[in-house]
Amino acid sequence: MKVQPLLISILIILVVFTLVFTGLVINESTQITEMQEGGEDARGETVPSLMSKVSELKIKVRESENAIEVRKRELRRADLELAKARYLIVGDKVVAGIATHDQTEIDGKPLADSSWALTRTLIATSQKDTASLKAEHESPIRQKFEKLDQAVANRQDELQAVLKRINDQEGAFREDQERLNAQVETLGAEKEKAEKSNREDYSRRATRIGQLEDRIRDLLELELRWLTDLEPEGRLLEVNPTSPHVIINLGSSDRVVPGLIFEVFQYDRGKYVEKGMIEVVQTQAQIATCRVLNVKDARKMPLSQNDYIGNPVFSTRRPKVFVVSGEFKTHNKEDLEMFIRQTGGIVREKLSPGVDILVAGERSDKDQDNAREYAVHAMTEEQLLKYIRRDYAPK
Repeated sequence: MKVQPLLISILIILVVFTLVFTGLVINESTQITEMQEGGEDARGETVPSLMSKVSELKIKVRESENAIEVRKRELRRADLELAKARYLIVGDKVVAGIATHDQTEIDGKPLADSSWALTRTLIATSQKDTASLKAEHESPIRQKFEKLDQAVANRQDELQAVLKRINDQEGAFREDQERLNAQVETLGAEKEKAEKSNREDYSRRATRIGQLEDRIRDLLELELRWLTDLEPEGRLLEVNPTSPHVIINLGSSDRVVPGLIFEVFQYDRGKYVEKGMIEVVQTQAQIATCRVLNVKDARKMPLSQNDYIGNPVFSTRRPKVFVVSGEFKTHNKEDLEMFIRQTGGIVREKLSPGVDILVAGERSDKDQDNAREYAVHAMTEEQLLKYIRRDYAPK
């Protein structure tokens, strides 16, 4: 096969061109990478640093523009103030109106001789100021200010609405407070009136209770029944005026024992009359022999057949229940209770329904009140000692 020299030359040129292009691309790429990453050959001109410089320059430009705008506004304000005094400077020329015979110049500069020149200058200045204000108003910064102004206005409207709601709420709060104060005053007056009524009612009730308690005490005092007579337990069967002994119709089957003392009594026209005292000395099943201890009046009221006999402690039907309360002069409480038990009675500690007799000593007021309430008979220590057996030995 024959090799063509032209084709080989073209291929060599292409290869060389490709190599050169590749080297340039690699070199540019390396420089770009170094600029972006800050390599040794970047000489500080990296993309981040350039962008930072651009940002700083933009900030300076904005600051300069703002300063220029501020300066322009200051110059416009100064021109307006000078125009009030008919003193206007355009470039390096003073324009202040028509010259007069006594003033032809200001600061060494001649005054204008024509009012038309002053008018044209004022119109031109006004147009220039108007164009400047329009440019400022249409500038991007001013547009941002408009949005900011609108946001501020919206915020102020919201603030006014909030203030209005606060004022409305304060007004409603004051109304509620006034209403509540009026209710408090009304309730306070009603409370004071109710308390006064309650105090008066309590006073009336307390007075009434005191009166009722006094009445109850009076009634109970009247109803307290002291033992004045006895219930008949048996009778005298045989009485011999010449013998110191009598026979009664009670015996051992009736729980009668020697030493038991009975009182002999009779009723004269419905009135209880005590006649004397006897003591059991011998018992049989149905009868008992008794010794006469004393007779009240042997001549006028001698012991006789069918006279009644009784003992407040002794009972043929059921044992009697006693409560001994208070302080006593002759015997102590324990001795009296022991005598009652030996005679056939029952002793309880507290007075309650079912008690037959209260033996009341000194300082027994509470039990006496209970005795009134329960309709219990009361007897004294002296009354009880009449029936103590002769063989009883107290402690």
